[in-house]
Amino acid sequence: MHKIKYILNVTFIIMATNFFVSCSAEDGATGPQGPAGLDGVDGIDGQDGNANVIASDWVEAPDGVFSGTAEMNISLGEITFENINISAFLVYARTSAFSEDVWPQGQTTLLPVAIRSSADFKLQLDYFFTTENLTIRYWQDPFLEFISFPSDTQFRYVIIPPVNNTSGKNQSIDFSKMTYQEVVEYFDLEY
Repeated sequence: MHKIKYILNVTFIIMATNFFVSCSAEDGATGPQGPAGLDGVDGIDGQDGNANVIASDWVEAPDGVFSGTAEMNISLGEITFENINISAFLVYARTSAFSEDVWPQGQTTLLPVAIRSSADFKLQLDYFFTTENLTIRYWQDPFLEFISFPSDTQFRYVIIPPVNNTSGKNQSIDFSKMTYQEVVEYFDLEY
């Protein structure tokens, strides 16, 4: 009898183990769809993607005769020399003072630029900075005693600060290799 009791206990343990092991977590029937959640509050619109790009208005070159080199200053306002050193700084000129073969109508050109109108006659436009100004300089080679800016000449600068992005990738666009139209369209600036 003791043996039968032992066999029944072992059989019971085996059957219970098989029962618990063989049970599976079968999915029940899918319940009904719950009510839709409330719409969230719309966030505040972010700043324009080119908010940090600074573009000046077109500035007319001054009339008048200068001794040797014609120069004009454009105030940089609150822009510091340190900001300029870490940014892409582009200065453009446009004019209708020259013939089509020297400077095509409607062309906007990145400075510095040398304008050669004959083998021995060259005009130059370039720029440099002081602590508060962008100075644009115009001269002729061979050097003239007196010179004036070409009539109907305008200048504009575009300052493009470096981009801090979270991807860890560095922005590698060389804006000085782009045309004026490409830069204006890239940053959605006014012509």
